[in-house]
Amino acid sequence: MAAVTMAIPAIAQDAAGDDGLLDLTLPDLSAPADAAGGYVDPQIKNREQCLDHPGRPAWVMVQPEGMEWRRDLMLAYGTLQIRQRVVETGECSCDHRYPDWETFRQALEELVAPFEQVRLADMPQAQQDDLYRLERSLRRPASKIGFEYGKACQGAR
Repeated sequence: MAAVTMAIPAIAQDAAGDDGLLDLTLPDLSAPADAAGGYVDPQIKNREQCLDHPGRPAWVMVQPEGMEWRRDLMLAYGTLQIRQRVVETGECSCDHRYPDWETFRQALEELVAPFEQVRLADMPQAQQDDLYRLERSLRRPASKIGFEYGKACQGAR
């Protein structure tokens, strides 16, 4: 215990700047994770295959507070597109399962455009209802072909 107590001043001195003072400035945690281009889709970390294929991009996954509806809507669209491609071709290739989301970008921008850049809490109820209907209209067909998708991708990870 005494050795630890005696080591603290030495550690603090090492952490101090040239002026001998510790920099206790807190990092800016308000910036999105991708602000410095460092976003990595956690989905990639769980893959055992297709590691050379892109993950979901930061422009989809990282949304301002209150605007997470944008991510959810874009993911619903992307999931449907991916599943449809696999089911239609019967091929569960890496290219089909992990496409470059840039191919969806224009469609995604058009999808979210009617809702503007409005936080969900500030959105009128009628607009929220439209948003939820649209999201359901994407999730339902994706869910309906989920079994076929799973069958086509059986054994693939």
